[in-house]
Amino acid sequence: MAIAYADSSGIEVESGYFSKYVSTPATAGYGAVYQTSATITAAEATVPNPSATVYEVEVSTASDFSLATVYASTTAWPAAVSGLANGTTYYTRLRAVYMGEDPSPYALLASFVTLMLPPVPGQPSQPTALVLGVSSIAWNWSALSGATGYEVYLATAPGLVVDSPVMPAYIREGLTPNTTYSIMAAGVNGSGAGAVSLAAVPAATLANPPAGVSTAAVYATSATVTWGLNGNPDGTMARMLRRLPGVETGATFTTAGTSYTDTGLLGCTTYDFLIWNVNRAGVDTANASVLSVLTGSPVPLTPGNFTAQSLSGYRIALAWEPPPYEGITGYNLYYDNGTSTVSYTAPLDTLPAGQLSYTAAMPGVGNYKFGLRAIHRCGIEDPNTRIVASAPSLYSLTGVKAAIKIPQSGKRINGNSVTVMAELVLGTEADTRDIRFEYKISTAPDSAWAAIPPKNAATHPNPDPASPYFILWNVDGLAQTSYDLRAVAADRGGLADASPAAITVDITDQNNADIKENASGNTVTKEQDVSSLVDNTIQTGDGDSQQMTTLLIPANALDTSTAAVSVTNNPDVTLVPPADAQSAGVVTEISLSNGQTQLANGRTADVTLVYSDVDNDGIVDGTTLLANQLVMYSAESPNGPWSSDLSSEVDATNNKVHGHTTHFSFFALFAPMSADLNSAKAYPVPWKPGSGGRFDSPTGVTGMVFDNLTATAEIRIYTIAGGLVRKLDVTAADGGYKVWDGKNSSGSKAASGIYLAHIKSGSKVKILKLAIER
Repeated sequence: MAIAYADSSGIEVESGYFSKYVSTPATAGYGAVYQTSATITAAEATVPNPSATVYEVEVSTASDFSLATVYASTTAWPAAVSGLANGTTYYTRLRAVYMGEDPSPYALLASFVTLMLPPVPGQPSQPTALVLGVSSIAWNWSALSGATGYEVYLATAPGLVVDSPVMPAYIREGLTPNTTYSIMAAGVNGSGAGAVSLAAVPAATLANPPAGVSTAAVYATSATVTWGLNGNPDGTMARMLRRLPGVETGATFTTAGTSYTDTGLLGCTTYDFLIWNVNRAGVDTANASVLSVLTGSPVPLTPGNFTAQSLSGYRIALAWEPPPYEGITGYNLYYDNGTSTVSYTAPLDTLPAGQLSYTAAMPGVGNYKFGLRAIHRCGIEDPNTRIVASAPSLYSLTGVKAAIKIPQSGKRINGNSVTVMAELVLGTEADTRDIRFEYKISTAPDSAWAAIPPKNAATHPNPDPASPYFILWNVDGLAQTSYDLRAVAADRGGLADASPAAITVDITDQNNADIKENASGNTVTKEQDVSSLVDNTIQTGDGDSQQMTTLLIPANALDTSTAAVSVTNNPDVTLVPPADAQSAGVVTEISLSNGQTQLANGRTADVTLVYSDVDNDGIVDGTTLLANQLVMYSAESPNGPWSSDLSSEVDATNNKVHGHTTHFSFFALFAPMSADLNSAKAYPVPWKPGSGGRFDSPTGVTGMVFDNLTATAEIRIYTIAGGLVRKLDVTAADGGYKVWDGKNSSGSKAASGIYLAHIKSGSKVKILKLAIER
């Protein structure tokens, strides 16, 4: 280096050049050692180096520094060395250099070993969510040993770090109401990130309460309530409570929309509606403000099956069924005062709701027409003019009389095979020659009565000479208006009822009909609207036979308030009888439009099927089956399996079989297979007359018994050699039971020995082995 100075005259003089040696730092050592770095400290030599001195530090994995070396330089201590490998031995030397001059000698330091990197953290537990409100959720998970922090990822974007908390917890804000979110977490340290946790169970933010609750429409029996989403996404579930004022409980409904129509309300009644939104986790919001709704005043439905029947002493008996409607408080009864036109200006009488019959005392002989209207508790009277029935006022009753039973008065009918049925109300079938069915337009009181043209005159003529008295009527081509119907009974002498009672029905289109009855081929199906509030009676006849099905559905048997019941006589199906029975050729199918097969609330319906026995011989016409052996079966399919679980009873007087069912399906009449001789038997075998034991004659008879026979059969008894001993004829009067007194055809006792009984019924034959021991 050169040194400049001033002489005595003040002139600067530069000396010659010389070298400046720097000193190696003293007491060098290590300040801290890490996985990939270390700090080196040193003190100045006794003679300090100039301030511009640079200290060079070399760190190598070789003690002779022949391998890769990490260099660092500093002008002040401590010095940092980085980029080292973890868990590795390093050697260090350092020297001082000033202004590019010759460096000082190296100072060697003791070797050091970098620290080992810790293992990456393990997998955190599945995060647990805590919903904080409509826009924030907090998650936490278990702390991990060795983790210096955590990384948080959205479950929907697992590659994106959304936060790096130090603690095992994360709060996310600014979320959408009623929306699900999930995260995953991983622990991190100097070695990197560990395994990612399982995704948290999705948690839903709370929903906002409904906004703007109001009514869109209010009627007598329904109300439509609407509300706004209030920031919630589409599809947010809402829960509605409908209750009466002052009552805490009521009916609850749920919907995914923003409106709900509540039906089945009572007229002129105030209801409170409370609405909550429900988030995806099923948590309710606070309810919106209570909405009070007053329903309108309803027009009640009409009474049903209104009939009039003459009584002696100028009296007329009226009867009806209650309308299927709530809130009926009574009835107003009107009449025509003998003018043929019912006046609805002032009622003849006002009757309480529980009264379903009335006897009207008339002033004298005449034909009277009556109208009936229901009154609702809201003060509204039904405005109908079609619930009408008429009957004559007579001093005394003679001869035979009949009344229309099907269709019921006031019904709206449609179809090509409507059943019109009558029953005797005075006299007996033995007194009755026939019943003629007549009709006329109600709005033309002076028009003449005309015979109803029967659709199937060959099987159901008009007049009908035999019970059940019914015809099928094609009303499709008739004007759609009101018609009066009556049944005119004639006695055996041909004297017809001069003043029969009448009912009124409406012929209408099929969309408005209460009863739709149509034939397809030889099959007639009847559809009739029924209500769960009242008992319902349905009757329908078959076009080609005397079969008639009567169905009584009790109140509260439906899952819905109303439904249409369908009854088909002799449906076009092939029956597969049960193994131990034979078909009587009577089958019907019953179903409900609401898809219900099992009756509700433990209710039981009554089913009545009619079989044919025109000659009253106790045998089902067209078969060899004994009528008193008929059993009603049911099955879900005509192929079976059939079950005789209907507790059926035979009414041989009226040729009917009554059954009781808790379900609707196929119903049919069968008789035991004894009708085919399969079960025919003889006892006792051997027969030991006079022995007093179990092989003696059964109690009450003398001889050997043949049982489980067909209605008609022939029994021939032969010796073992083939000689005819006795011939017995079986008739319906025997009831399937015949006794052989043990004698031959000449009246002598048959000898002890073996005999063969040859039983024949039609083409069926059965042979039984007999024995007599005298």
